[in-house]
Amino acid sequence: MVVSLSLFTGNLVTVAAQTNSASLRLAAHCDVIGLQIAELTRTRPLHYSFFNLTAWVLLAGLSRSVGVDLWNYRGVEGQSICRMMHFIQTNMTHFQEYQDQPAKYVDWFESLLLLVPPTAADRSLLVQRAPAADRNWTDDSDLGLPSQWQFFLPLYC
Repeated sequence: MVVSLSLFTGNLVTVAAQTNSASLRLAAHCDVIGLQIAELTRTRPLHYSFFNLTAWVLLAGLSRSVGVDLWNYRGVEGQSICRMMHFIQTNMTHFQEYQDQPAKYVDWFESLLLLVPPTAADRSLLVQRAPAADRNWTDDSDLGLPSQWQFFLPLYC
């Protein structure tokens, strides 16, 4: 939120500081396989993992506008945004939250996947399903995506 508001107000010093330190936070936030350890200790681990991942995806998109490429960042142990996504994609079915609302989490993941540029580090780890012709997106504030986010896809990709 700080980065988006700073971009809006033209405060590029704050944008640069936030985006330049983001890679350090990313490396500290997840492990080599993309596990978001802090999020798994919460009451709704899958939801919090998704919510946190959404923030990283949006920050990576915003940071590209100032020349910082978080999409191609890899930590010293291989941490990356796509590794976090891969962990969620391959493990979300093991969470009770998924069992209760599978469509919500599949839609959420597929929505985030649309924002990943083809050149992102570890993009090849992610499996993209063919889009369903009958899919109707409804905004859900619980997902952490900006309202009407899909209209801004060209800005991120």
